[in-house]
Amino acid sequence: MRTLTIKFPDFLFAEVERTAKARKITKSEIVRERVEAGATAASGETPGAIWKRITDMAGDCDTIPRDFSANKKKYLRQWGFGHGKKHTNR
Repeated sequence: MRTLTIKFPDFLFAEVERTAKARKITKSEIVRERVEAGATAASGETPGAIWKRITDMAGDCDTIPRDFSANKKKYLRQWGFGHGKKHTNR
């Protein structure tokens, strides 16, 4: 697990501290719960739905050739990338 240092206003820190003591868990656990709950509530989506939305924006990955990672330069040249504004469509 990664570490993140953040600064809270006094009133918010006191509230997190109070909750942690009442539930007998760490302040970090309280903050993690709230961040996770906020992220889920804000998006209203499941992780799978978020992935689907990202792939919709990025395009269809099924059209990428299987050997693309081994032959990037070949395909990028073929598709016209790296040649100024003379891009051609696939």
